[in-house]
Amino acid sequence: MLEFLLRFIDDHLRIELDADDAEHLEEEMRFVRANVPRIRGYATARMTTLEPELAPLKHSTLRCPDCDMWALVAEGGGLDCRVCERSWDPATFPLEYTVYVLGHSWRDYRKTGQPADYCPECEDRTLVDEAYLADAPDKQRAFCFSCSQAFDGLDNCIRCTLPFQPRADDDLVCGSCWAQALARD
Repeated sequence: MLEFLLRFIDDHLRIELDADDAEHLEEEMRFVRANVPRIRGYATARMTTLEPELAPLKHSTLRCPDCDMWALVAEGGGLDCRVCERSWDPATFPLEYTVYVLGHSWRDYRKTGQPADYCPECEDRTLVDEAYLADAPDKQRAFCFSCSQAFDGLDNCIRCTLPFQPRADDDLVCGSCWAQALARD
């Protein structure tokens, strides 16, 4: 029943509200979603129901900043929690993830902006260097919220300072900078 009510609010009530009321509803729904897991029966039943769906997606499943469950699936450019059914925009999600999941302070990013970097795969600025995925919840990895790619062992190019995946232990320069250097010679 709770699942139906959450979906009904998102699908039917929210679209009828003006901007002020929608903002107020969003604040209230953040509280509701954050407390949904406290309803033990709901959380247990929902995660049991979702297990077959989430099992093959563990490589791209993170903890949700709203409901705190391992049910936020990042795939195909979307970020959707399967428990509280909230969705996020990959461009703005790195800040929410680092603050609400990792516990960093908003102040850390007040001057620098997003805690995200350039992704070597899709080239969006949605890569965080500290993410934990359901397939190895204790292992820190870099993760891109746009292309849903996890990276182990990223390094920063000594030339352009952007992150890249070294092919060998002694790689110091990314492929783009290497190609530019070769083109000049």
